[in-house]
Amino acid sequence: MPEILAPAGSFEALKAAVANGADAVYLGGKSFNARAFADNFDLQTLREAAEFAHFHGVRLYLTLNILLQEAELPQALAYLGDALAAGVDAVILQDLGLLRLAHAAWPHLALHASTQMSLFTAAGVNLVAGAGISRAILARELPLKELKKTKAKSKIELECFVHGALCICYSGQCLLSSMIGARSGNRGRCAQPCRLAYRLADENGREIRHGFGEYLLSPRDLYGYLGLKDLYTVGLDSWKIEGRMKRPEYVAVVTSTYRQALDALAAGQPQSETEQKAALQRLLQVFNRDYHTAYWYGNAGAQQMSFKRPNHRGLFLGRVLHTEQGKITLKLENPLAQGDGIEIWVKVGGREGLTVGRIVKDGQEVLQAVPGDTVILDVQGKVRPGDRVFKTADAHLLAEARTSWEQPAPLGLVIALEAKLDQPLRLWAKDAAGFAAQYTDAYIAQAAQTSPTSLADVQAQLARLGGSPYYLQELQAEIEPGLLLPKSVLNRCRRELVAALVQAHLAPYAHDHIEIDAPTFYARAKRNLPKMERRKPRLTALVNDEENLITAAKGGAAEIYWTAETYAPARPQQDWPALFAKAAKLDVELVPALPRIFHEGETAHWQAQLALWRQAGAKACLAPTLNALGLLHEAGWQGHIYGGSGMNILNSQAAA
Repeated sequence: MPEILAPAGSFEALKAAVANGADAVYLGGKSFNARAFADNFDLQTLREAAEFAHFHGVRLYLTLNILLQEAELPQALAYLGDALAAGVDAVILQDLGLLRLAHAAWPHLALHASTQMSLFTAAGVNLVAGAGISRAILARELPLKELKKTKAKSKIELECFVHGALCICYSGQCLLSSMIGARSGNRGRCAQPCRLAYRLADENGREIRHGFGEYLLSPRDLYGYLGLKDLYTVGLDSWKIEGRMKRPEYVAVVTSTYRQALDALAAGQPQSETEQKAALQRLLQVFNRDYHTAYWYGNAGAQQMSFKRPNHRGLFLGRVLHTEQGKITLKLENPLAQGDGIEIWVKVGGREGLTVGRIVKDGQEVLQAVPGDTVILDVQGKVRPGDRVFKTADAHLLAEARTSWEQPAPLGLVIALEAKLDQPLRLWAKDAAGFAAQYTDAYIAQAAQTSPTSLADVQAQLARLGGSPYYLQELQAEIEPGLLLPKSVLNRCRRELVAALVQAHLAPYAHDHIEIDAPTFYARAKRNLPKMERRKPRLTALVNDEENLITAAKGGAAEIYWTAETYAPARPQQDWPALFAKAAKLDVELVPALPRIFHEGETAHWQAQLALWRQAGAKACLAPTLNALGLLHEAGWQGHIYGGSGMNILNSQAAA
């Protein structure tokens, strides 16, 4: 059964994930992670987070998933060492250089390839597996049929996103934020330009009227809940929920919803239509910018886009029927209660947001109303009949979510105690999770001079478990009559017993941590870099037709890359022998390029292309991404391989 992997941008969100059924949680530290603007965890809170998660049987993954500059490598390596000492179970990486160093320093460390590595074929997955990766997080743009094909051929665990925000571009390949905002998504500082308003213009700058909306690059959210039955048959190892920038209540609601759905599927008893509808309502209420199954069932084009609004829209309540002296009347299409948050989409002036105070129905103030009710609400602002009203926050749902981690159910604890004259006090304990511990105190039981300790006295002290995750479910005591068992001794026994139980919970996650001196380790790795062929710089050009090939050659290009977009599967085949002959006549080297993006189902096509290039005389091939590089390796390509910019090589270790 796949794990449920939940996000945590704060300690509260971590507690929410754990309390609501996550098998694992991913979070970022204060440095080197792709959500630089989340609260994140310093080393002390990271250690506390690991202990908290491990006590509850939950794994903890650290996101160290940005590209690193050369000078940052020793710092990142040192930070990773500190994080491992703090107790994280796996590390999610993007940078190939850090991958190389981390695998050399800690060979047994679980390394997960971030979705920022842009892995979408088994060839790419198996390539990084050979470099030490034990799990790959696949690109979010893959259909279910491609996920299944990739899973069948992959040698390591695979993970995919099932819920949350989508990007307009493939992860790891988007440069929009860095180009227009000087904030790189690959460096953890995405400014989310796809959520901004744009206008569509022709080549002369004239605006094109289209009627879609202002937010032309803003995708809807992925709601994998709508296709979980199909996803379950793919056999992936982990289902990942996006949302390290989201509030803890979001984490609680989404995690619990997917937990319940997965458990039902695993038990062979999928949720009923009524249960599914209620679950979808909860997901939509806690956050949605419209929802979709993304690419799971193919490219749905405009149906995947949220053109009207780039942020949370809530649930539609209805349209304003009429207004009068600071009040509006509307007929509800969804439930509403006092304390809920609503937003009115005002035709003139944008949005009016408020918390619901009074609700008047049939002349009487009520605490809540149901679909079909006509109600009157107090509203200030320029609201007009016909304006749409949305419920953006459900007070009961949020309170219920907070209760899940603020008031968690404690574990039942069974304690056995043996007290005999002139013998040490012995205790045993077993908790509801199945962990056991024992403790023998240095105190030697003595006869009481006046008031012997009763069973009630023992129970009163051992039941004082406030501040711990336990409550005393049962006490099994064997106490010889007439003994004195001081309260201070019983309190010490209780504390030591609880501490031993906590250690029993943490023991399965303990590992032998290898300490390294990061600057020295990095300096040695840099000295031992493989020797690379050095040659004089040559001018290269990327072209897509013969006219540009001739122009580039006349302009002084010595190497010419022929972009893959000109011979995609849907286009006519090139006359490769004639094209290579023309390049030779122009005295330039022609280098065909594999595409930046292709799926598992297209690999046979590209393998056939490699054979055609060999026959035509190709001496080199351009590999834009790790997937293309993996394909070349699997095909046994004998010529040169040029790595493309899509590999995101930013330091010497990554190049090596």
